[in-house]
Amino acid sequence: PNCLKGVDDLLSLGDFNEGALLHNVRSRYFNDNIYTGIGSPILISVNPFQNLAGLYSEAKQTFYREQSAAAGSGEEANLPPHLFSVAAASYAAMLNDARNQSIIISGESGAGKTEATKKIL
Repeated sequence: PNCLKGVDDLLSLGDFNEGALLHNVRSRYFNDNIYTGIGSPILISVNPFQNLAGLYSEAKQTFYREQSAAAGSGEEANLPPHLFSVAAASYAAMLNDARNQSIIISGESGAGKTEATKKIL
């Protein structure tokens, strides 16, 4: 089942319960996939406590920005969950809708909130 291998989007889990959610996030974390989505607007991030090569590269930032722009023009974008996908979607919505956007980053002390905020900005 999907819950054993780790999925990008928790909504695609066959059995959505606390154990399946935690196992999925843990499985992804051990494969250096620190981001897991819940639908498109919610992103779960697990602090890796180390630098992951290429995770925040300019190429990755450009990829998410371009894919988000394509999705805004009507093309379907099935992007893997990432902090940049949230930032790009919010920015695109701000431009398209001419409305303010908010991104809420929460977590416990040491969870990586400050680093996430720096990357989004």
